[in-house]
Amino acid sequence: SVVLYGLSLGGFLAQSYIRKYGMTKALILSHTGSVKSPSIRKSVIQPLKYITPFIKFIPTKVFKFILIRVMLRAQLRNQNVMDLYAKYAPAYITERTVEYGKRFENPLSDRYFIQSITNLGLDMEKEELSHEVIRNDSNRILIFKTENDPLAQDNGVLKKYYPNTTEH
Repeated sequence: SVVLYGLSLGGFLAQSYIRKYGMTKALILSHTGSVKSPSIRKSVIQPLKYITPFIKFIPTKVFKFILIRVMLRAQLRNQNVMDLYAKYAPAYITERTVEYGKRFENPLSDRYFIQSITNLGLDMEKEELSHEVIRNDSNRILIFKTENDPLAQDNGVLKKYYPNTTEH
């Protein structure tokens, strides 16, 4: 009687779990995508495939610079997040955001974490070929979509995988 919820990267994990262990009572996918969607292939999968063999040879400072500056900019479509916070959010939200970012910068730029994410992506490419496993239960899936996150676009792929799902 578990309702499984997957947000962003968690949506990939939730789909992987369902394919591996079977459908739960319900599945909620929020602001996530598919490794078959062109935006995720271009912005995430291909860059990680190119950089993965070299990760262990790149100095830590350079690696973090590349990861944080280049890949984050790709996700944000070259927008300056701090400018957006300054424009739309109260000052205390901006301060909390900076603190949050600093707290998670090191763990998220860890080489082993990036390698795990790459492996997840490669496994998902194989797993997504076996989406038939839960196709018949897709009426128990709810998908929340977004229009403003370039990495959370499934380009209609999830609806093809799960034709009886509800999308909002």
